[in-house]
Amino acid sequence: MRFIHTSDWHLGKLLFENRLVGDQAAAFKEGVAAAEKGQGEEE
Repeated sequence: MRFIHTSDWHLGKLLFENRLVGDQAAAFKEGVAAAEKGQGEEE
């Protein structure tokens, strides 16, 4: 079993008055797609 660790998402925070939720959702979807394909760093 492999684990994917992500951190520092800062959900709900603003960056220079800009909401990050859209970008965070897109990045999360990409991560899920990669995990489903079994992509990632090889040991």
